[in-house]
Amino acid sequence: MVITVQEPSVICGEFPSILHNEDYTIWEGHLSVEVNQFKIKMFIPSYPLMTDASFECTPYIKSCLQSHVDNVNTIGQLYDLFKQSIDSLLPFWRICKNLDEKSWVVEPSKPQKRDVYRRILISEYLSVVLTFNPFDLSSYPDVKFLGSMKAVAEGKTKYIRNLELFGWKEEVDVAENLIHLFEIEKLPVKVSTYETIGSENECYICFMNTIENEEPPSKWCNNPQCSSWYHHSCLVQEKKTAETTEKTAIKPVKDCCISSSKKKKTLQVEMGNVDCRSEWNVTYRQLEVYLSQNAHIINLLKKKIF
Repeated sequence: MVITVQEPSVICGEFPSILHNEDYTIWEGHLSVEVNQFKIKMFIPSYPLMTDASFECTPYIKSCLQSHVDNVNTIGQLYDLFKQSIDSLLPFWRICKNLDEKSWVVEPSKPQKRDVYRRILISEYLSVVLTFNPFDLSSYPDVKFLGSMKAVAEGKTKYIRNLELFGWKEEVDVAENLIHLFEIEKLPVKVSTYETIGSENECYICFMNTIENEEPPSKWCNNPQCSSWYHHSCLVQEKKTAETTEKTAIKPVKDCCISSSKKKKTLQVEMGNVDCRSEWNVTYRQLEVYLSQNAHIINLLKKKIF
């Protein structure tokens, strides 16, 4: 994107009270309008070697705006384009704010305006990642499922069936659409900092209910008799450790296909559209060795103990 910069002689001629440095890269001075005093300072570090200006935003939004940005030649045109872009994104931000207030957003932990996705809880066994198109809110968001294989299969079946029968209703918000499509009474809402999902529902890896990103433990084991709970992030880290060391420190839980120490089990956790399967050979070893390889667990335990 090329920005047209006036010649130094033009700037100094039109605004004689603005002084420049020897390299013509900084202009600084005072302007007065009646009784008001204004101090301005302009920087063009690379002028006259380079007249390009960068356009910083998320890659997705930049790709959508690139065709317009290429035609921008002046700062005034850039400002108008920026204002138009902000105005066009206001409906999307309102939708995200409404969803944040009516659901338990697991990721991102602190949503910002640049985030075009939300991972929210549907139940203790299932969560979904919604990815929106900020410039086409008439279409329904892309949906990926996270949870145990059974919960994911049941959730997909309900969602696809109801979406084909009733469609995505534009007249209601995203939360109401999800409630209708997943056939639930309401979406789980975020508990206060003084509450927990349940004292018995601690993660079987870090032994905590919530972690820094405030992600709650979920059911991941496919065995309905299993009582184990895990944080998604803890499982990912544990999977990486198991793949490199062929050992893990998950405490054994009766009927849990993830932590069973009697024989090798196949962990089946559907993450989005990818069915991740890996064999974990669960054995015991010294806790100090495990913690030394998992710094994030140490920090979590410190917060839990102290």
